[in-house]
This record gives sequence, C-alpha cells and structure tokens, in this order.
Amino acid sequence: MRLSLYFFIYLLVPFSVLGQAINIIPQPAEIKPGKGNFPLNTSTVIVVKNGVDDNAADFLNEYLKQYFGFKLKKAKVAASNYIQLTTLQTLVPGKEGAYSLIVTTKSISIQGQTASGTFYGIQTLIQLLPVEIRDSNRPPFAINTVTINDAPRFAYRGMHLDVG
Repeated sequence: MRLSLYFFIYLLVPFSVLGQAINIIPQPAEIKPGKGNFPLNTSTVIVVKNGVDDNAADFLNEYLKQYFGFKLKKAKVAASNYIQLTTLQTLVPGKEGAYSLIVTTKSISIQGQTASGTFYGIQTLIQLLPVEIRDSNRPPFAINTVTINDAPRFAYRGMHLDVG
C-alpha cells in the first residue's frame, strides 16, 4: 500500500510542474497570475511620453518585426489595447533596475525606476510572448494577465570565476 502511494505521488509531481504557466528567467521577485489575457495584435499601440521610453519602444518594435513580422504604432495616449512604457527616472539606491509589469485584459503597463528597469520589463514581456515562431503564428497573441514586480538582487551584474 505504501509503495503504491509513493508511486502515485511520483507520477503527480511532473504534472504539478507543467501546471506553472509563467516561466521567466531570471525568476522575478514577485509574480501574481491573473485571469484572462491581453490580445497583442497589429492594432495595439505603444504609449510613450519621452525620449527614454521612445528608445525602449523602438527596441520592442524591432523585436516584434524580426520575430513576428509586424511593428506597433507609437502614440502619446490610448484608451485601450496599448502597451504603456513609463520610466520614472528616480534614483533609489539599490533599485536602479527595478520595474513593474502589469498585464490586464485591456492594457500592458511597464514602469521602470530607470531606463534599465524599463528595458528589463520589456525583456520580461518578450518572455511572455509565444516561443514557437511559425507561419501560422500570427497575431493576435494571447498574453496571460499577470502582475510582476522585480528588482536586482545585487548592486552589480557580473560573474566571479575562481580558477585557483
């Protein structure tokens, strides 16, 4: 009896791992999945308010063009179906790369403490897009609703290799 219980648990473990829909590297500090999805399509606009956000929007557009074959229009304001990029440009010690990514059914908001934070938020959004690229993989793309908050865990980005 005990052996069959262990075998049953052993069979269920892989399914519990497969049920985790949001896989982001590196793992953000906080992920709160929601219900529903945001339809990213060719009528989605990127809302930018300054030059710093304009550079980030250009990066996202180049990625979409290269891998999915379309670009999004940029605007100063939108009512729905938009991706809003906001860089706060406030220097909080230890939080230079911090960002929040909020995906709702009507919009996506990426808010970075600095330009690097906004860039990291876009990198996270890219990881939420479909992985496989095929001719049949055309917009709209369903992006699951989620709230992600993240900040660098260390004040530096690098690697230490001890060869001694």
